[in-house]
This record gives sequence, C-alpha cells and structure tokens, in this order.
Amino acid sequence: MKLSNYFFNLIRSTDGLSPDQIKSNLQAQPRKTFHLVADGFAPSFLSSVLFFPNAEILFTKKDDFTFEEEKEFIKKHNDNGRRRLLFISRGYSIHDIDTLLRLKISMFLWDKAGALNRPSDLIKWATAHKGRVFLAATGYTPLVLKLSLRSPLQVFIRKNDFQLPIIRELTDKGKNRIFIIADDFSQNTLNDLKNRGANILRRE
Repeated sequence: MKLSNYFFNLIRSTDGLSPDQIKSNLQAQPRKTFHLVADGFAPSFLSSVLFFPNAEILFTKKDDFTFEEEKEFIKKHNDNGRRRLLFISRGYSIHDIDTLLRLKISMFLWDKAGALNRPSDLIKWATAHKGRVFLAATGYTPLVLKLSLRSPLQVFIRKNDFQLPIIRELTDKGKNRIFIIADDFSQNTLNDLKNRGANILRRE
C-alpha cells in the first residue's frame, strides 16, 4: 500500500526536518492534519507531537518498533491521544490486530495483503470495533465490499478501483461510510458522490 494515496500530508523521518521544524509546521497550520510515519522517530518525540490536535501517527509493521513497544506506546496515552494512532494491517497477525483494537486505537486500515480478507472476517471486526475499521478498496471485488458493507465497515475508494457505476452503487449502499479520494475524479462526479452520501477527501 502506498500511504500517500490515502494520507495526504505525510511526514517521514527521512524528510530531513528537525523535530523543531516539524512542530513549527504543526503549529503554523492548525487546520491541516499531518500524518507522521512512526518509523525512525523516537517514541518520546512521537508522544510530544500528540499535544498538537492536528497530528496523527501512522504505524506499519515495517516500523522499527517491536509489537511490545507499540503496545506500551499506546498504553501511555489517554483516549484523546489513542484516537490519533493509526495502524496499517499488512504484516500484523489476527492476534496482534485484536490486541491493538482492544486498546482503543483510532483506526486499522486493511489492504488486500492484510490479515483479514474474507467478508465474514471484515464484518466481524467492523461490528466489534465500530468506527475504527477501514478498508482500502483496491484489489477487492465489488461483491466482497457489498457483503462487507452490511457491517459498520468504512471504505476508502480511489478512481481506478472500479468503474463509476460500481462506485455509485457502493456509495448508495455505504453512504457516509464511503470515503472517496478526490484525485482524478471530475468535480461533477465528486458532487454526485457527495450527494449520495460519500465523504470526499481532497489534497490540500
């Protein structure tokens, strides 16, 4: 999964910004949400950026954190902090995912290579952790998504994922649980999808 397809204002440790520069950017643009990719940042610095309400932290299995370190990091923060911790499913086991969701993190975003791919799995997890289970539609069939949308699952859709009639059909079924990545869609199409209930996500 290419993170920049879904999270528009990424900050990585390899960008060359100092901790003070990152905090200055967060402070100077309070209406813009920034996503820090955890890999390469010290836990103490990541904790400090959670004081900024426009900062969220993305964890992936490729990060240089062990699973135990991730759990300890989550436990150090109150509910407000945990609501801004996001995880990408690829590489995590079913047991790991269950543990992290029970710690009340903000989001688990599933992609096709993640641990859960069957509709029954997605429905079970989305129902158990309402509002915190998202799916990147890329690679899934429309039928799987239609079945999964019987649950509170929330879905990110990009223009190349499906033909427009299918995207409209999924939007009609999922309403405000559908998140459309605005890239490459015409404004008229975005207006139509918004009128059907979808959330439109634009790059700033």
